[in-house]
Amino acid sequence: MKISNLPARKATLTEVQEQFETWRKNRGKKKAIPETLWAAATNLSADYRISEIANALRLNYTDLHRHIQSRTSPGTPECAFVEVDRSCSGNVSGYMIELEDRFGSRIKVSCSGGSSMNLIELIKTFWCK
Repeated sequence: MKISNLPARKATLTEVQEQFETWRKNRGKKKAIPETLWAAATNLSADYRISEIANALRLNYTDLHRHIQSRTSPGTPECAFVEVDRSCSGNVSGYMIELEDRFGSRIKVSCSGGSSMNLIELIKTFWCK
């Protein structure tokens, strides 16, 4: 009998909630939440809103948000960067950029060639919201 490596099934919110309850029943006083539980909680962020996860798992919203942000820190990029060389594009009168984050939020920016908008700051603000 051959056993193949199947992709791990993602835990549901209810399953992670049960893991947290078990840990809470068995932990000592003032013990920090183990990294395995934080990882399970942050993995839920692809399918649930942060507030839903925080409420169900009885976690501080800000702490959970920080763990999610650290999981997706700049050291581990989840998106591709595309550089456009304007020197070979001829006479460009403007541009349009569309961005979408992993939560589905979108931004579309259209600028004329003479625009003085600080595009980098706008994009940083969008990604760091």
